[in-house]
Amino acid sequence: GSRIRSVHDLARPGVRFIHRQHAGGKEEESLAAAVAADRADAGFGLRADATRFSLAFVPLAVERYFLACQKSACRSAALQTLLDVLNSSEFAAQVAQLPGYDASHAGQRHALDAALTWVEKAPAARPR
Repeated sequence: GSRIRSVHDLARPGVRFIHRQHAGGKEEESLAAAVAADRADAGFGLRADATRFSLAFVPLAVERYFLACQKSACRSAALQTLLDVLNSSEFAAQVAQLPGYDASHAGQRHALDAALTWVEKAPAARPR
């Protein structure tokens, strides 16, 4: 296959790029399997799946995920149980075994505007 070192290499003639396939919820695994079987040179997927198939991996971005809920839900027993798990050393140890994942901020609470720094704040309303 072609050597891919950056996203720019995807535009080279002859590079076979594959889009995510939806195969029973295992889209990245299907993509990694296609690259491993030499049916494609590259595709956007997860480090964990590339590692599973002994593929090279070129990181392009880091994504953060948030659980959004009403403030009133923060006091519920169910959410407290979830936060306890997310903050546990056992959870951190399990996630640390997954290539490409980082749970160092799991379970932390953030105000919405602090978490979503890329969202522009609405201008303050002028008094009439």
